[in-house]
Amino acid sequence: MTADSLKKIDLLNALSSRLDYISIHDLERAMKAILDIFEDCFASEKRIEIRGFGSFFTAKRCSRIARNPRSGEAIFVSDRLVPCFRPSKLLRNKLSVGKK
Repeated sequence: MTADSLKKIDLLNALSSRLDYISIHDLERAMKAILDIFEDCFASEKRIEIRGFGSFFTAKRCSRIARNPRSGEAIFVSDRLVPCFRPSKLLRNKLSVGKK
């Protein structure tokens, strides 16, 4: 694993080392199924809540006029849904330990 990011293969390897009785192929199929469910929930604007970790949901961003940072030209950005994550209180507390 790199220090600043966790890729899918890194996650699969970490799971495989903890769950050595499950093949990496089965773990990969399970992860794909979970991610497919997440995609389906986002597409139908459903909320996903994982107790002790956080919740995933979609938020609507309204249409607006933006600027191209390179040219300064005004461009129209249509409204869209964006995925969002809100950490649980437990996760926020774990992240804030030692930062005081």
